[in-house]
Amino acid sequence: MLRTLACAVALVVTSAGLHPMQAQQAPGSAAQARAWCDGADGASLEQQISGCTAIIESGANIDLSVTYYNRGVALQATGLRDRAIQDFDEAIRLNPADADFLSNRGFVYRAMGQLDRAIQDFNQAIRLDPKHTMAWNNRGSSWRDKGQLDLAIGDFDEAIKLDPNHALAYNNRGIALRMKGQPDRAIADYDQAIQINPNYAFAYSNRGMAFRDKGQHDRSIADYDQAISINPNLAIVYSNRGMAYRAKGLDARGIEDFNRAIRLDPNDAATLYERSLARAKTGDRAGAAADLAATRRINPNSDDSRADTSGVTIPSLWTTSRRGMPAGSKLESESSALNTNTHDD
Repeated sequence: MLRTLACAVALVVTSAGLHPMQAQQAPGSAAQARAWCDGADGASLEQQISGCTAIIESGANIDLSVTYYNRGVALQATGLRDRAIQDFDEAIRLNPADADFLSNRGFVYRAMGQLDRAIQDFNQAIRLDPKHTMAWNNRGSSWRDKGQLDLAIGDFDEAIKLDPNHALAYNNRGIALRMKGQPDRAIADYDQAIQINPNYAFAYSNRGMAFRDKGQHDRSIADYDQAISINPNLAIVYSNRGMAYRAKGLDARGIEDFNRAIRLDPNDAATLYERSLARAKTGDRAGAAADLAATRRINPNSDDSRADTSGVTIPSLWTTSRRGMPAGSKLESESSALNTNTHDD
């Protein structure tokens, strides 16, 4: 739930600056605008944006910091990051002492790849509120993105100290530990995350990667199976299970999983490349060449452009950067979280 703020405004509904869908869903009263802006009663993201916009444009003499904040949260969720930053900027201008506003702007900066600006916001949020668990967690994810794994682990340690039931922080510390080449410690953290939240699909999936690092492919596949049973729409889990099958010499099973992953995410160049390897191994040279060509179209700067499709075997040039240790893969998502429930859970 978003933040709530009781207020009475003389609502003037306009469509200026609204997406056509938002204009069609303009609130009919001040009370409805407030409820939508607060995300009450199952309001859609478009309704949240529309409700907050109506309040902002009403000209009411009220504190609008929470209204800008709520609209920023909804804009981020719809992928409109630049506009979300603008709203968080305004919320912070109106109330510079609110740690949540800074933490959420940092979240968006991290999503945009602006890690130094993200860390600056998390630093300020922590200075304002040293017990802000999500700021510690998200700063840890930013340090990890920069390759500063010890700093990342220190921040995840602090998040867990503040909230021993913070499954996300255990998952994230597990990712950092795996990146340091410590799969056993990573597995222990994923175990803890799963114990706290048995339906945590990403923790199962990440634990599957750690088991794969240890060569325990059956246990890896079992974890991917569990992740898929929880959420059957995670393309990257099918992709990684396909790689585990390939490691067991089951290339046909691997291709089946790569097919599923590509149906869910047709522009996943890494999975297309992995399927090209499996197709080449099974003698499907035409299919391998087609997948490699698609990989090059999506990611023309990737190293796999050097791969040779004339033979059956294509050297696996993606493994280190995508499925191996250093560059965080899509599987390692949910590594940070927008703090949308700081008021009324």
